[in-house]
Amino acid sequence: MSLPRNPSLLLILLAGLAWNSACSDDTIEPPEPPRATAIAVTPAAATLQALADDVQLSAEVRDQNGRVMTGAAVTWVSTSARVATVDATGLVTARANGTATITATAGGASGSAAVTVAQEVIGIEVLPDGWKVSARDTVRMTAEAWDANGFTVPGREYTWTSSDTSVASVDGSGLVRGVAEGTVLITAARAGVNGQVPLTVAHEDWGDLVTFYEATDGQGWIENDGWLSDLPIGQWHGVTTDDAGHVTELILSASDLEGRIPPELGNLTRLEVLSLERNSLRGPIPAELGKLRNLRALILGVNDLVGSIPAEIGDLANLEVLRLRRNDLTGTVPPELGKLRNLARLGLDWNDLAGPIPLDLMGLERLRVFHFPGNASLCAPGSTDFATWLLQLDVYVGPLCNEADRDALAALYNATGGEGWKHSTGWRGDGLLEEWHGVGTDSLGHVSTLDLSNNDLAGRVPAVLAQLAGLTSLRIDANGGLTGPLPMSLSALPLKELRYRGTGLCVPPDDSFGEFVATIPSHEGTGEECAPLSDREVLEILYTATGGDDWENSENWLSDLPLEQWRGVTTDDEGRVVAVALPRNRLAGTIPPELGRLANLSELDLSLNDLTGPIPAELAGLANLSRLNLALNGLGGPIPPELGTSLPV
Repeated sequence: MSLPRNPSLLLILLAGLAWNSACSDDTIEPPEPPRATAIAVTPAAATLQALADDVQLSAEVRDQNGRVMTGAAVTWVSTSARVATVDATGLVTARANGTATITATAGGASGSAAVTVAQEVIGIEVLPDGWKVSARDTVRMTAEAWDANGFTVPGREYTWTSSDTSVASVDGSGLVRGVAEGTVLITAARAGVNGQVPLTVAHEDWGDLVTFYEATDGQGWIENDGWLSDLPIGQWHGVTTDDAGHVTELILSASDLEGRIPPELGNLTRLEVLSLERNSLRGPIPAELGKLRNLRALILGVNDLVGSIPAEIGDLANLEVLRLRRNDLTGTVPPELGKLRNLARLGLDWNDLAGPIPLDLMGLERLRVFHFPGNASLCAPGSTDFATWLLQLDVYVGPLCNEADRDALAALYNATGGEGWKHSTGWRGDGLLEEWHGVGTDSLGHVSTLDLSNNDLAGRVPAVLAQLAGLTSLRIDANGGLTGPLPMSLSALPLKELRYRGTGLCVPPDDSFGEFVATIPSHEGTGEECAPLSDREVLEILYTATGGDDWENSENWLSDLPLEQWRGVTTDDEGRVVAVALPRNRLAGTIPPELGRLANLSELDLSLNDLTGPIPAELAGLANLSRLNLALNGLGGPIPPELGTSLPV
């Protein structure tokens, strides 16, 4: 066979032969389908400089023959979704600083790209903005950086600077300290980017005044012109300053201040006058006020202040006026006030202060006016030296600690015919008790001994004598005119000596009183026991023990009229007292134990009076008592447990 001369025709014939040969061979397999064997991700690496920035990745899939597989399904995965997420299309979004590997998978093939999120600082905010600070005070500044999308860039690596360190300084942590009045720029720098804010440094007293304003509800003051404004603090209402701008006076009396006095006022060391009287201030007086060494007047009266007077007030060496009247102050007067050598006026009246005034106050040689009435139990010692000191003042108003003693002695004088005594020097006068005949006193002027023996006393010993709470020795012997029973209330006294021999006195028929007499180390009596008291005698004792002469209404008392005609007394058909009702009648003194001898008494009402001392346990012996009202008095001590078992429920 001859071959065609045309080469192209020859190729066609050869191809046909090959096809015929293949079709005729049953062992030849069909071609392998394409499968993914390699993936190329582009770009292979990317860096994102702001959160929420994104980058689109693409994946090229090739088969086993190296051919590109168009339309192959690809799955995208991030190894750290916290750093970067990827969606189904390969779009990668930055979430946090760090690195993540983004992998594309198709079949058994995969490819990846490295993604780095590294926020770039493009701006810095410094806070607080436009702040104001006192000289010598501090404020903490903070800085926050952000990226191109406004997300915060973490980290606190800032460099802090002040534009004028003579006005304010700043340390590496952002703590700014005011130095002198003026304005500066505080800058925080990071990664070549700066952020800055203006800062005003005010006078060093400015911040303490702001604190005071906020603590006392400055917005509600009657007048607050200038406060918290940019005006100099010397132009704020109630504020006076010296040439250096320091506060020397803060006067805001009757201005509707409410809240507490802040301790920061103690930082106003140039303050000379602090007057906050007639407001509604509450809480304690800050001890920090004791740092105001230049203070000449501290006036805090007519408020609602509570607690004790700080001992630190005694450190105010230049203080001339201290007025704390009409508050709710409690406790005792601190002896440290005796250090106030320049004090001229002292007002402690109408508080709840207690106890004797300290003897240290006698060192206040410049004091001219001293007011202390209206307190719980505050009183001045009645001793010679203290009373003499009080009398040299221009004005003093307040009780002496021994005034109750004076009243008790006056009652004794009246009850035992004092005008007829042999010796009565000083009695019924205004002199010191220790100058009265037969009277001995302790350091506070309280009667400690009483010797009126052989002095022509006549009558009955009044129960009010029991008000001499410090009495340790009582001598009334050789007074033949004294008659009747010894007052049972004497058992409340700390007697070490009791002498009444040569009198007509007797011992009440009461077991407890007998036991009391037996315990007195030095006792000389008559050896006589009294007959039982009549109802009339008991009421007479009640009258003298509670200041009957000063009652609001004492109609017919101590008269010879039947007891039922005595004001407030009710009797039964036999004339025995069954009720005593004397409310709101200005009874003062102590309740005499002898009331327990009114055997038929069923009602006793002594409420709304000025009675003091204990409730006598002897009232429990009133078997018929069904109603007892002692409310709204000044009674003290425990309720006798015997009353709980005697009164009906």
